[in-house]
Amino acid sequence: MPDASTAQRAYDAHRATIDHVDARLRAAVHDLPHTAVVRCEDARDVVRANNPARNAEYEACATRRRAWLERVNASWASFRWTGPVAALDAHLDLLGVSVSLSSRGETSSYTVHVGATSPSRPGVAASQGFARGERSVGYHLYQTAFSFRRAGGSEVRAGDGEHRAGIEVVWAFTDGDASVRVALVLLVDGATTFAWRAAHREALAQ
Repeated sequence: MPDASTAQRAYDAHRATIDHVDARLRAAVHDLPHTAVVRCEDARDVVRANNPARNAEYEACATRRRAWLERVNASWASFRWTGPVAALDAHLDLLGVSVSLSSRGETSSYTVHVGATSPSRPGVAASQGFARGERSVGYHLYQTAFSFRRAGGSEVRAGDGEHRAGIEVVWAFTDGDASVRVALVLLVDGATTFAWRAAHREALAQ
């Protein structure tokens, strides 16, 4: 299990990866329709007003909102590839990426986990660890063992059962109406393999 001093050195050693993933995710979120919610009047208020012009304005807004909701769902499906998966492919020291997003005033929230985002042996959570600016850092043991079943029934296995030291880096940011929480897991020492990353991509594509 890594200790605080090991985790602090690991953060400094992997700072370039963390900064690059942060920039990549912010850019990907900025392009999402989640950042600008289409809002309409309360339908009950419109009905009570019984105003033809107001009714027409509401119907036009409702049409725009339905189109916005379609874009929201479609864009989130592609975001996992342009955001977290692309980050995992670009940085071999990155073991996992978790992104949670909610939009102001909306009840639906969106979360995607790619790679290994939960420790195999919990150590110190980021909320109880140390801070680096607006980022919180925790440290745990992780493993790369991963398996899933293809649609045809065959099993795919990647990684192994060895426990490896890793740090968990958590931060949040906003973009317009969107509030985002990011959690990264980075190996203290070591890298993921092509086969391991390919298996995760294949599992997500199913």
